Amino acid sequence: ESIWSPRYYSMSVCWAKEGHEGVFAAFAFAPTFLAQLPVGALSGFLLSTYCPNENYCNGTKLWGVVFGMALLSPLMMMMWWRWLNKEEDEHEFDEADADDNANVNNDDSLDEPLLTTP
Repeated sequence: ESIWSPRYYSMSVCWAKEGHEGVFAAFAFAPTFLAQLPVGALSGFLLSTYCPNENYCNGTKLWGVVFGMALLSPLMMMMWWRWLNKEEDEHEFDEADADDNANVNNDDSLDEPLLTTP
């Protein structure tokens, strides 16, 4: 967290247009902000379930649940990898198709880059 978070913040601000840095930073950290409420509720539930008082705490089960939830997203990505990449595969075409479509659009405004860096 101490290594990733500052770089993530600076990266999201660097992509923003001048004067819009705050909006980009807010959207970049929105998932973290929105996750705080359910994570707080879950941690309270886990503590009350596995560590009900000061004298007893089943840390193995508690951290086992946390580990299982952390393992869930990579496993789901592996299971649905084909479906997640399906759209990219459909849009790939070879050089012959690119040559055939080279002169379809003669609009000069599309030659400008969509994203510029400072």
